[in-house]
Amino acid sequence: MANTDKITESIQRYGAAWNHTDPEQRRALLDGAFATSGVFSDPLSYVEGREALLAHIQEFHDTKPGCSFTFDGDINVVRSHHRFRWQLLTPDGAVALTATNFGESDEAGALTLMVDFFDQR
Repeated sequence: MANTDKITESIQRYGAAWNHTDPEQRRALLDGAFATSGVFSDPLSYVEGREALLAHIQEFHDTKPGCSFTFDGDINVVRSHHRFRWQLLTPDGAVALTATNFGESDEAGALTLMVDFFDQR
């Protein structure tokens, strides 16, 4: 069974990676936090593998410059499963989107599945 603290740390590093504008820093944050064969899915995209996720995050920065993510509440972990809420902020700090993430991690606490559900607005 994965360590709750390690999973929480992986989720925090994953969130920081989405906000980092430097590709090498993003890579360093995701190394060990997101499994090499991990899957990311949301209503708009499906990405398999850490390298593909890195490219997806770069595309986010290219198309939404200045936007960022923030956690909206606590990270909840049960065994190897987790959930948390997040917000997408515009460059001026306005909330553009809210969502809930559900996912799974491996024995080492690396994220293997990240699924975002966007809230209806």
